[in-house]
Amino acid sequence: MERFQQKDPLTELGAVANPGELVELQDSRKTIHLSHPVEEYITNIVRATRSHPSLRLGASPRGSLGLMRAGQALQPSESGNTCSPIDINL
Repeated sequence: MERFQQKDPLTELGAVANPGELVELQDSRKTIHLSHPVEEYITNIVRATRSHPSLRLGASPRGSLGLMRAGQALQPSESGNTCSPIDINL
């Protein structure tokens, strides 16, 4: 903390992508297929957060969409255009 008290390393970071590249990446995520079992898997995870005794509030329907989109984005391109439960767990 002392090292960064006077200096903010975030101000020295440069852009790694331009807005067009980000839009292209977001669009490419949409081509990754989710099978019905993977959709059920995501639904079960979100449902479990709503009934878990350690949680006051569970994930919302947007949480389901977030898991879906994250799984699609993290899906390795070498394994084709299908999202698996492993991609959701990352």
